[in-house]
Amino acid sequence: MSTVMLTSTITLSFMMRNTSPIGWIPLLAIKVLFEGALLPFLIAGVFVAIPIMGLTIYLDTWYYLGVVDWEHWVLTSYNFMQKNIVEGLSEYFGTEPFWFYIIAFAPAIFTAMYPAMMASMWTHFKTM
Repeated sequence: MSTVMLTSTITLSFMMRNTSPIGWIPLLAIKVLFEGALLPFLIAGVFVAIPIMGLTIYLDTWYYLGVVDWEHWVLTSYNFMQKNIVEGLSEYFGTEPFWFYIIAFAPAIFTAMYPAMMASMWTHFKTM
C-alpha cells in the first residue's frame, strides 16, 4: 500500500508541475535500492501511474478546452516545455530587483492576505 501511495503522490506531483519529481528521485532510489521494491514500483507504475496520468490529461483537457473531442489534448508538461524552453519565456523570471516582487507580485498572489503577509514579514525580520 505504501508503494501505491508513493507512486500516486509522485505521479500527481509530476502532472501538476513537471519539475517536482526531482525531489522524489532520492526517495525512490532509497526505496528501490535498499528495500528491493523495483517490481512493486513497476506494477504500481502500470496500474497506478498510467491511469492517474490519463485522468489528469483528460481533466486538464476538459477544463481548458471545455470539451474532450478526442482530437485535441492538453498536455501540461509539453505546454510548459514549449513556453519556457522553446519560446524562451523563462528568461524573464528573476530579472527584476527583489523589492519589485514584494510590491507588484505579492499583492496579486496573496490578495486579501497581503497585509497579514507584510505584517508577518515585518515581525520575522524585526526579531532577527
